[in-house]
Amino acid sequence: MKPGWLEKEMEDARSSACDSIIRNPRALQFSSKNVRHYTLGEMLERDSKFAKKAISGSRSRLPGPHASAVAGSFSECNFFLVPPNKKASLEFLCDHSLSLNFVFLAENSVLRLFTTIASQAMDLVGLELEPGSSLKAGLLKYKGHFAYHGQAAAASSGASISTASFWGGSGRGEVASSLTGLDASAMHLGLSIGGGSEKLNLDSSVVHSSHNTASEVVMRGVAQDSSATEFRGNVTVESNGKGSKSRLEQQILLLDKNAQAGAEPVLEIKHNEVECSHSAAVRKIEEEKLFYLMSRGLSRKRAKTTMVTGFLRSTINRIQDRELKNRFMPPFMRD
Repeated sequence: MKPGWLEKEMEDARSSACDSIIRNPRALQFSSKNVRHYTLGEMLERDSKFAKKAISGSRSRLPGPHASAVAGSFSECNFFLVPPNKKASLEFLCDHSLSLNFVFLAENSVLRLFTTIASQAMDLVGLELEPGSSLKAGLLKYKGHFAYHGQAAAASSGASISTASFWGGSGRGEVASSLTGLDASAMHLGLSIGGGSEKLNLDSSVVHSSHNTASEVVMRGVAQDSSATEFRGNVTVESNGKGSKSRLEQQILLLDKNAQAGAEPVLEIKHNEVECSHSAAVRKIEEEKLFYLMSRGLSRKRAKTTMVTGFLRSTINRIQDRELKNRFMPPFMRD
């Protein structure tokens, strides 16, 4: 497939969803532990320069018009601060919301962030990680209307970003990490299952702009019926990224003849002393393996489910945080 082949439909769906939410926006629902919360008004009174810089920075790190549209028309803006040396948790429930959110992790703090998209929603999250801090993030969206969710994070020296997202239904997801400090690291795991006439576009990008940074991006998708899925991965190593390491992998499994998919891996390397690799594959389900499972007594539907489970499980098993992993597991894989 030609790169960007779903972009026009994604933009039309985003515009329609945004118009619908603007007519009747709902507040972002959240719960937290060891996290300080401020509204935009409170943060402007507290530190206006910090607030404006956070908003512009979050928008600029994500590609395409979607993040700019959310940042330019949000119905609410929230700031969340995790104190130094604290372990904290934060949960978002996105339900017909149009919000811009900024999260600041102070030095040596740890945050478990979990986002559930319950219905049509458009939300953007920007994160700043101070030295030694750690982010463990999960996002879950099952069937439903079009939704957009963007996450843009910047990691200082020794900070680590771990993000896992599972998408079902139509939507656009963007995850971007900027490794700005020595020894910073990022891992992006993205999974999707599309069915019916659903259309899904997932972007994952990492920028290495300091020495000895490391990243891994793994994207796996399943497309069935007449659904369409597009993955785009981009890893950039800047000229000051000496010693950086990166791995980018994209795989999409087609279950039906009318399903469509495209994968676009991009590496931009501006320094010679790095270790970077990428791979991409779109393949059909293997009839021989289906026949083997059916010969062991499984129905065709159950045999497909078994193959999909095996295809996705290896990536889900990469999630090290047990609580996030349990919540992230799709229902059909919990048997």
